[in-house]
Amino acid sequence: AYEIRFVNRGTQAATNLIVQAIAPKGMTPTKAEGPPGVNHEISGKEVIFEAIPRLAPRADAGFHIRVRGDRPGDMRFTVELHCDQLDTSLKKEESTRVYADN
Repeated sequence: AYEIRFVNRGTQAATNLIVQAIAPKGMTPTKAEGPPGVNHEISGKEVIFEAIPRLAPRADAGFHIRVRGDRPGDMRFTVELHCDQLDTSLKKEESTRVYADN
């Protein structure tokens, strides 16, 4: 399971925040949850959340994604954040080691 939390550390509201998560080969997203009222879609290896219209200064938004490890190995789970105020998206990778069941 992954917990993703974004904090607006700026002095102005962030607008149209879109969060997208991408599971690597060997992982499958099984469940996702965003802030209240924010729906999502799981499509293959991707989880895409509806846009958050506005995130006030110093406010945060939390997301939870559950995945299933389909094969052992070192996996890189990726999350991207897009919003009107950024020229490029923010990207974060989390390394996860999946072990084989015995």
